[in-house]
Amino acid sequence: RGSRFFRSAISRYHLPTSLNSMVLKELQKPEIDDRDYFQFFLENGIPVTLVSDRSSEKSSCALSVNVGASSDPLPGLAHITEHAVFLGSEKYPIENEYKNFLSKNGGGSNAGTGMEQTTYKFNVNSNAFSRALDIFSQFFKQPLFDSNAIKREIMAVDAEDSKNRIIDSRRVLQVLKHQMDPLK
Repeated sequence: RGSRFFRSAISRYHLPTSLNSMVLKELQKPEIDDRDYFQFFLENGIPVTLVSDRSSEKSSCALSVNVGASSDPLPGLAHITEHAVFLGSEKYPIENEYKNFLSKNGGGSNAGTGMEQTTYKFNVNSNAFSRALDIFSQFFKQPLFDSNAIKREIMAVDAEDSKNRIIDSRRVLQVLKHQMDPLK
């Protein structure tokens, strides 16, 4: 059943057929769990975990990169990048096209920058997943990073930071970050 699911997922989501030979393994799971799980690597080395839940009306995707606020050469750069990535790509240059598409198809998106990693995610009605995945993937293949849009995002991140500075846990985090900085 598992390999048949995987082959149909490759077709349904327009994934490269070369993935047929890239399956690492079907993951072990409790017997009560009726979802299918597979792990594999894309041609560029990115590991993927594919989960299929036939009872769900929505599909979702998440991408985590191992770069976060602790890697910032300039304070806030990872957070600004998190915001700016969603502003368009060469293939989908219209700002807000992604958000509008998700909204029209019962979905939404979010992202978060932690100290060690940044995670981007979305969910959408399953019948719109292929297009949503294409739009999403283009942000990481060929982002636009338009200078005017970046300026707006810098202002948005600065406003968010100003609002969060009075939160004690955020201040503790900044003290810890400062203490860990090897260049101080």
